[in-house]
Amino acid sequence: MKFSEKAAYLKSLAKKAEIETDDSKDKLINSLVEIICDMSEALDNHEMVINDHDEVIEGLCDDFDELGSALMQVVSDNYGDEVYEITCPKCEKVITKEFNDIMDGNISCPNCGAKIEFDFDEIEDGCGCDCGCDHEH
Repeated sequence: MKFSEKAAYLKSLAKKAEIETDDSKDKLINSLVEIICDMSEALDNHEMVINDHDEVIEGLCDDFDELGSALMQVVSDNYGDEVYEITCPKCEKVITKEFNDIMDGNISCPNCGAKIEFDFDEIEDGCGCDCGCDHEH
């Protein structure tokens, strides 16, 4: 039951109790009932706005998920077949892995079983100048 429906019920109870508007106590009760009705209507309106925002946020999250999937597909299409040599930090043996395996992040050394993790934030671009280009200056 919405707040405004509860307030309307309270208002109907006050009317059934035959509260006179001449008495100061009755005026106070009627004023409080009116305030409760106004506040409940405002709360119901805020609830509708919040629900609308929730739907927009859910839609944005879905859009970001689709964008992330599309981006990963482009990366996979362009770099998926490339093979990289990786040195295990534990046993120091060199292993080879495909780009997609590296991006999945589930790499274990076949020699010693150590999990190999990557910090993609530390990968430099082609020229090392942080300009975003892929050539040397």
